Amino acid sequence: MIQPENQPSLGEFNWDVLAELSLGASATTEMVKKVAKETWLQFATPPKHIEVMYKGLCYTFEISKMSTSDLHSAIQQSFLLNAAVRSLFYLYSDGTKVWVTEIRDFEKGKRYYLRTVADEDDSVRKFTDIEGFYRALKEDEEMNESQVDQARQVFAEQDLGFKQLMLTGDLAITDAELKECGIVQKGLRKAILGVIKSNFC
Repeated sequence: MIQPENQPSLGEFNWDVLAELSLGASATTEMVKKVAKETWLQFATPPKHIEVMYKGLCYTFEISKMSTSDLHSAIQQSFLLNAAVRSLFYLYSDGTKVWVTEIRDFEKGKRYYLRTVADEDDSVRKFTDIEGFYRALKEDEEMNESQVDQARQVFAEQDLGFKQLMLTGDLAITDAELKECGIVQKGLRKAILGVIKSNFC
């Protein structure tokens, strides 16, 4: 066996030693080299964790050695889904959705939202402007006209538009902020937050 003059440091692989390796038969040598390289790369791949959220549940997945279909299978098992994964997306701070389809395009540490083939089509249930928001407030949350008008008035006074309502993360609007703005009815505040959340799940 070839002994390198300078041992590689921990976490490195001496590719020169592998290149010099010879086991007689050319095919055998190449096969050993291929297996050795693939094995090393597999162990050398750094972990890559992402979060996936669906209907209020959130799971973390280590995807560095997964294919896209592996990830979909793991998601189905974790969330106990009876339907196939249709799509995964993450959100910009203004609420814009960015769809991700290939495993290589998922970003470490990012949270993704799940849609399955059983979920309603986005065009049917989701909204993309403030009028759609008010419609959802009335139809989905069963708020009456006066409650919707109150929300309209407060949002206009506070210069809260659609993009501001759809902000996520640290910028997401809270129950306390809605109360401070003038939405005194707890039921209306809960309805507003429910409509906002429904647009992302």
